[in-house]
Formats: sequence, structure tokens, C-alpha cells
Amino acid sequence: MTGEEVTNPQSIGVCTDSGGFTVIEQRIAEEIVRPLLGVVPERSDTSLIDLGATSLTLLQVFARVEETFDVELSLDDPLDQATVASLAASISAT
Repeated sequence: MTGEEVTNPQSIGVCTDSGGFTVIEQRIAEEIVRPLLGVVPERSDTSLIDLGATSLTLLQVFARVEETFDVELSLDDPLDQATVASLAASISAT
């Protein structure tokens, strides 16, 4: 984010209830998904395909996740990792 204070987290798609995003999920959504797709998923299990991602966009998301979190993701089936939650789980598993 740009350092601005967010007075209403819901306005930027960040869940704040107990079922909300983890810190890693929030970073993926805000720092990677938003710049590429122009939106932030309302839920961490929303498919990035449903938000308009193409196969090329998914590869860009994966590359940015690898760079941002210094991890190497398996690309066996990119569609299985097409949610913020699954990407965060892959990061946590490394």
C-alpha cells in the first residue's frame, strides 16, 4: 500500500473478521493481485480466474509471489493454485 491509513478496510477488500485474510494472504492480494488484476478478492478462496486472470496473468502472479516471498512454487497444475489461499499455503509449506 502507499502508506495511507485505511479507515475502512472493507473498502479495499480486506477481510477483518475472524474468517479474514492471513498476513501472507493479504500481502498477496494487495501487493500482487491488485496491481495485475485491478481488484482484490473479497475472500481468499476466490479463484483468480473468476476475477479475470488469464493463464499469462497467473504466471505473472506466480513469478511475483516467488520474487516477493523468495520461494519456488511448483507449477504442476497452476489452476490448482489459482487462489490467494492456495498460494499462501504453498508459501507456508516451503
